[in-house]
Amino acid sequence: MAAVEKTINELIGESSGHVSVAVKFRSSRVYINSGDTMRAASTIKLALLFEACRQIANGTLSGGQKIAFGGKPTGGAGVLDHLPSLKELALWDVLTLMIIVSDNAASNAVLELLGKETVNKACSDLGLNNTKIERHFMDFEAAEKGLDNRTSASDMIRLMEAFAMPGVLPERERKRAMEILGNQQSRKLTGAIEEDEVQFYGKSGELAGLQADVGVFGEGENVAIAAVFVEGAGNPLEAYHLIANIGFLIHQQMKSVT
Repeated sequence: MAAVEKTINELIGESSGHVSVAVKFRSSRVYINSGDTMRAASTIKLALLFEACRQIANGTLSGGQKIAFGGKPTGGAGVLDHLPSLKELALWDVLTLMIIVSDNAASNAVLELLGKETVNKACSDLGLNNTKIERHFMDFEAAEKGLDNRTSASDMIRLMEAFAMPGVLPERERKRAMEILGNQQSRKLTGAIEEDEVQFYGKSGELAGLQADVGVFGEGENVAIAAVFVEGAGNPLEAYHLIANIGFLIHQQMKSVT
């Protein structure tokens, strides 16, 4: 494990950006700048998924309830803005679009349904002390006022554990969430790994000057959970390569202990 941490530190040393890394293996971990508060970008959508699953489980919400669309386009990632004839979807379908294609219209609909305060309380209750949602997605006016959605790599490890490990969410909703996360269409941590070589569940994010990915490698007993944020790299490709290289190291480490 010391060799993995050494190599990750060397990769970070070659980067022109600020890098925050948290990797948790079955019996060891590598945390480097992991408590630094970072812009969350779309990784914050994991917090929305968690609270939605919790409310579906306790009966506050129904996974089949209809969510209406058709208002002003949200912009950014997603498909709903481009499907004007689609007027409503079941909540589980909205959550799926929010995660697997990072649909911002879907994400804002979920945020409206849950409320920022409720999501922030759920994060606090889970011990995510650096995670807070302050604005809707694509709300540039709020961003200009200094409002943003923030988290840390260590917080994201704890949040992904709530999906990956039994005990926090009821099993039915936990398994449904993992199914959604496993269908993720945008992956950075597995960018240097053949798709059929690894099972991965996660959520990536990007903003101007920021690249991030959070996810679970493997399943069952042999899993690793990782969160990598790169802020201020020379260009997006540099940051992408760094995240992919860290993911490759994780994959190689897991193969060496099986």
